[in-house]
Amino acid sequence: MMQPGYGRGGGMMDPNAFQRFHEHADHPIGWMILMLVLLALVVLAAFYLGRRYSHALPAVHVPSGGAPAALDPLTLLRLRYARGEVGREEFLLAQEDLGGPPAPAGPA
Repeated sequence: MMQPGYGRGGGMMDPNAFQRFHEHADHPIGWMILMLVLLALVVLAAFYLGRRYSHALPAVHVPSGGAPAALDPLTLLRLRYARGEVGREEFLLAQEDLGGPPAPAGPA
């Protein structure tokens, strides 16, 4: 009488499974399938990370001409000030240097 898991079908408990695996380990089709599976995993990981972190990238408006709209220096300065990249004093000095309205008079 045969024990379960042993015999012709192989199965999880087959004592010769390791040996049969190594007999066919150098088959080129097996390596190609392995590479395709690994490539698919890399592509899926890149797709997942791209979807997960795409909201962190700033949106750039591209007009119908194809090139991003050029912003004037004062607008760029205002954007940097709004994001907190420059302080108030630096903003006022740069705004005056760029031909914007003069800085308001400070407290006397």
